[in-house]
Amino acid sequence: MSNLVFIEAEKRTKSGKGEARRLRAAGQLPGVLYGKEVDNIKLSVKIKDLEKLLHTGGEGGLISLKLAGDKDYHVMIRDVQNHPLGKYTHVDFYQVSLKDKLITEVPIYLTGEPEGLKGGGILQQPLRAIEVECLPTNIPEKIEVDVSELEMGDSISVKEIQPPEGVEVMTDSEETIAVLAYPQVEAEEDTEKEEVTKEATEEQEGEAEEQEE
Repeated sequence: MSNLVFIEAEKRTKSGKGEARRLRAAGQLPGVLYGKEVDNIKLSVKIKDLEKLLHTGGEGGLISLKLAGDKDYHVMIRDVQNHPLGKYTHVDFYQVSLKDKLITEVPIYLTGEPEGLKGGGILQQPLRAIEVECLPTNIPEKIEVDVSELEMGDSISVKEIQPPEGVEVMTDSEETIAVLAYPQVEAEEDTEKEEVTKEATEEQEGEAEEQEE
């Protein structure tokens, strides 16, 4: 079960680009709270609080939003909008029911050191998060995948994951999570050998055609 994290928010009555600029200049980020059991509520949160929340893995997990002058809401971050320069411009919080299952993404963390690394293998991770379905209170903070037994050319797919009780994996079971690839040098050498062989074959075929003529 994921640890419940908190963020404080304040209601706002004004909106528009001017108000948004004023809030951001004061270290606040405009946002909105909505869901099945709550009407749209305009709010603002401290930018530093949101950044801390995102950096500690709160983006896909359950959050307790403490709204000043109101009550606490169980929410998830539905969307965080960014400016081209990388600054946050708006955040959407979605109120969830603790009784209803939902689908969300959970990050994948690789653990262990593959055996094949000793031979020069390169560990690659094509998939860094998976979709799961579960109750909000059962959302895992992360899914750990042990790669210590991987040899050169071995891979691990989604179907090999054993999720916690009450959690169902929704991502395609055949998707690759991690693979221990052969060294790039060897791959390049193989390609060069194929090119040389192809050129030699073409030259031999050309000479044979000239002799026939």
